[in-house]
Amino acid sequence: WYSGNNLISSSPGDTYNKSQGPLASYGQMGDSGSPLFAYDSLSEKWSLAGVTLHNNGVNGQKNNWLLLPEDYIKNIITADFDPIISFNKNSKEHMS
Repeated sequence: WYSGNNLISSSPGDTYNKSQGPLASYGQMGDSGSPLFAYDSLSEKWSLAGVTLHNNGVNGQKNNWLLLPEDYIKNIITADFDPIISFNKNSKEHMS
């Protein structure tokens, strides 16, 4: 579990306030761990910036997201995949 104490917060109970920007949203129960994407203007693409940590619902006063370093995210994704299995039609493959 990563805990770098890097948090950002929003005020979801005020979703329609212009200061929230064009992509304002709020979390619901069960949304913990949902992705937070940010637009990287240098690479000109959307990137995974963090995950929903906790929220106080539609009329709540706060949503919190845990910001995760890019290398941490890549390491977690890499660890979730098994190595590629290459098959050779001339040899027998045994799976255990």
